Amino acid sequence: MRNATKFMLVFAAIGAWGHGQAANLAYKEYTAKMTCGKISYAVTSICKKSGDALTLNECKRQTLKVANGGVKRVASLPDLTKLERARIRESGGDLKDLYVIAWACTESSIGPVATFYYSIGGGTAEYSEALAHYDMSGMLMDAGPRLTPNDISEAMRNLKPVPSIMPDQ
Repeated sequence: MRNATKFMLVFAAIGAWGHGQAANLAYKEYTAKMTCGKISYAVTSICKKSGDALTLNECKRQTLKVANGGVKRVASLPDLTKLERARIRESGGDLKDLYVIAWACTESSIGPVATFYYSIGGGTAEYSEALAHYDMSGMLMDAGPRLTPNDISEAMRNLKPVPSIMPDQ
């Protein structure tokens, strides 16, 4: 009976991993790149794929690299304005749960703007999503010229996926 039990355990392990899921056990680095105006953006995500279209991927962290000519900046994500950070915290959210899942570059009323869409992966709570906008110099827009509602709508229509917590990305 012991040999039969060993066989069943080995068979179960092979069956569970035999459909491409073994590769999902390890974290992998994914880098998405976008140029907006004269600025280059790169978001790097370290994630483990879920292997299931209904289950979020498991991610450790994301980083952003912004290059504007010879000037480079690296930031841990989420990179949000003080107002957005406060809104997330006050509504019961945790900033570490937000990941960039999509981004866009659009020509706005103030020039090229990069928009980053953050999500916790679903839900309708106040803290489940956030936006960050970067101006034509690659700086997070905290003050100064504001985007119009049309600018934001255009950015949302043009979002492209960034590999992170969302399955199938």
